[in-house]
Amino acid sequence: MNYADLCLFRLFLFSNQCPGEGVRREKKLMIKKIVVALIGILSLIYLINPGMGIFELIPDNLPIIGNLDEAGAAVLLIAALKYFGVDLTRFFMRDRINNK
Repeated sequence: MNYADLCLFRLFLFSNQCPGEGVRREKKLMIKKIVVALIGILSLIYLINPGMGIFELIPDNLPIIGNLDEAGAAVLLIAALKYFGVDLTRFFMRDRINNK
């Protein structure tokens, strides 16, 4: 074992990660951002409804469950926006500081 191998081994022991793991973590983070962005874009397109109701996952004329697909798309859009730092859920909460 030479000095460089010993340093790498020590780095591995004390940092709990392999020497190339930072790059892999960045790639996974980039893929996660792309997937979240695609989910947000697809849910927005579904909510805008460019097909004028021709393409529906659940038909809206079914009682009670007819609008569940739009609700699911809205939840996915809000979650995607929250992932990127736009928190729309704070508009639905009461101001707790002024109510005390």
